[in-house]
Amino acid sequence: MWCGVAVLSGRQTPWRGGVMTGRDATIERLEGRHVNVTLADGSQIGDCELVSAGHHAVASLWLCADGADLFVPLIEVSDVREAVTSA
Repeated sequence: MWCGVAVLSGRQTPWRGGVMTGRDATIERLEGRHVNVTLADGSQIGDCELVSAGHHAVASLWLCADGADLFVPLIEVSDVREAVTSA
C-alpha cells in the first residue's frame, strides 16, 4: 500500500533507504498519533498509537495496538504513516 514515504502534515517525506536503521526526526512528529506501520517483510500493523519513536539509544518503536504494547525494532520498520480516520 505504501512504499518508502512518511506523511507528515499533508506532505510526503521520503525515508533515507528502505529500512529504518536509526531514529528519524520525522517519525518523532507522529508520537502520540495513530499510525500504520509497514515492516521490512511487507506485513503491516494498522491503526495503532505510536507511543515512542525511541529515545536515548532505544532502537525500537513503542506501539499500542488493541490495548497491548508492542516494541518493534527500527531495523524491521520500512514505513510509518499517520492513520487516516473518518470524522
